[in-house]
Amino acid sequence: MDFLSKKTQADTFKTEALILAVYEGSKLGDGAQAVDTASNGQISAILKHGDITGKPGEIQLLPAVPGTHAKRIILAGFGKQGETSDSQFRKAVTAALNAVKGTVAKDAALDLSDLAVKNRDATWIARQIVELGEASIYTFDQYKSKDNQKKIHLKKLTLLNADSAAIKVGKAIAD
Repeated sequence: MDFLSKKTQADTFKTEALILAVYEGSKLGDGAQAVDTASNGQISAILKHGDITGKPGEIQLLPAVPGTHAKRIILAGFGKQGETSDSQFRKAVTAALNAVKGTVAKDAALDLSDLAVKNRDATWIARQIVELGEASIYTFDQYKSKDNQKKIHLKKLTLLNADSAAIKVGKAIAD
């Protein structure tokens, strides 16, 4: 999988799948708030239904939200804002990547502008996402007589507002 870094806002980035953070109490992260504003409050309206509360690993897949540049939006629960632990972060990212993997999206983007993990820096966060991304698409089929695995379409993950050096380190570790 290819990993890229772009310095841009989530509400203006064109992608097939946009992953946005939701925190406990249905609080939106900064990038998600910008996308919510662009969609005239449609994401906030969906959160009011209570299908996703922001607990780590919760996922809500939204098809084509009007006013956005994404074909689908994945809302991912990351726990309490500012108090996310390593394991909660990894659980949330893994669930979000698995949600994308279950679609036909060839590319996805994850907004890092407000993601924070206790006692970790932005470099660690970007590196973990790359490692988890590689792990999510890996399938061992060397000893299988026929290929009955579901085809994975995801080929590119763009980390919005991430350090490109951290992406290279994560890629090197994952390979």
